[in-house]
Amino acid sequence: MVQSKTASGAIGVQIWEKIRGRRQMIAHIGSAHTPGELAASIEIAKQRINANQHELDLGLEDRASAVVRGEIVLSHPPDGSRASEVTVGYSSLGPPKP
Repeated sequence: MVQSKTASGAIGVQIWEKIRGRRQMIAHIGSAHTPGELAASIEIAKQRINANQHELDLGLEDRASAVVRGEIVLSHPPDGSRASEVTVGYSSLGPPKP
């Protein structure tokens, strides 16, 4: 999501995506002239961005009370070039102890 000032002085809210190394505008949400309009435009943009996101099922019965610990491991190739893979791991510790 990008906010930018327009020629008329309003703040434009847009959704951009990086495709093949280039930024491309996906949607123009609108131009806001007041703080309320800006807040509404940002909320609409967030909803559109999150609409296609899927929830990761951790297999927990009670998600609200479970404690999850995780780590992200970034492996570097021996030649020092960019990392080629990211490994994400998690472990469920169950409900917190009182």
